[in-house]
Amino acid sequence: MSSFNPVIPVAHRVDVQPPSPDAPCEVRSVREVNISPYVIDSLPVDEIITTNTQDWFLFVGYMVRDGSRRHSDAQFGMTGKANIGQSNVIGARVELSEEIGHTLRRGEMLTFERQGIYHGSSLTCYTVSAMQLRPGQYVSYSSAGDDHRRRMMVIVHGSEQEMLRLARNAATELQRTGRNPDNIGYFYVISHAMTMQVIRAQPDGTYGGIISI
Repeated sequence: MSSFNPVIPVAHRVDVQPPSPDAPCEVRSVREVNISPYVIDSLPVDEIITTNTQDWFLFVGYMVRDGSRRHSDAQFGMTGKANIGQSNVIGARVELSEEIGHTLRRGEMLTFERQGIYHGSSLTCYTVSAMQLRPGQYVSYSSAGDDHRRRMMVIVHGSEQEMLRLARNAATELQRTGRNPDNIGYFYVISHAMTMQVIRAQPDGTYGGIISI
């Protein structure tokens, strides 16, 4: 008699663009991820996520900016620059809106983690639970251009089901006309253990790349 050993999923993928215009945003368990090295080497990220050992984490995937539908790689959390004259926390909230189509629920706040340096710019890192977010745009009225001296990073975490619901809602929000300025193509929702694995340096000392999980 043969035994059955189920594969426990450790990473899911949700594409922003479904197979057909009216198709639902499907969740697929994946065994391979393509992770960007962006900002991972500038903060002790493993220390930041250690306190959420039961949570899953969001990675944001980008499409190649050449007019094609080809996917590029996925960054851990959301990253971006504040506008000139805009506070770091407001800049971080704008990134949430632009990259996952969500904003903070009334009365909720981002959790400041720490500051680091990325390519000569200050990098301020925040975390937020999926339960603190709701679908919707956050409107910023600053239009003075990017402040290249300051960058923000927002790490989103939550239970597996909370994160899958957030990823589906995010994909739906970004399908709306004009709601995807950063050319987001897909999301990974990855377990804590696998997140720790994929953000660690590879044997050759580099971060990121296509990783089997």
